[in-house]
Amino acid sequence: MSPGKTKDKNSIKMRVGIKGGASYNQYSVSNAGLSGGDTRHWRFIEFGTSKIPAVPFMRPALANNVQLVIGRFTESFMQQLDAALAAL
Repeated sequence: MSPGKTKDKNSIKMRVGIKGGASYNQYSVSNAGLSGGDTRHWRFIEFGTSKIPAVPFMRPALANNVQLVIGRFTESFMQQLDAALAAL
């Protein structure tokens, strides 16, 4: 999860997902030394293909930690909201 910026100063954007997305690109390795690595294949494992059965790992991880995820999201969102309100 990471906060994002929008052109609309009245909006707050939050991104939730796999670090690096679903492709290998300039965002797959962060400047902070935290590597998302080659993330092109996670979706094929999670959802399967016509030839490979799904082996979900993201959905069970969320289901087993939903309260922690909601708490972390709420904390981060509130920090971003407070920062946006302070800037007004």
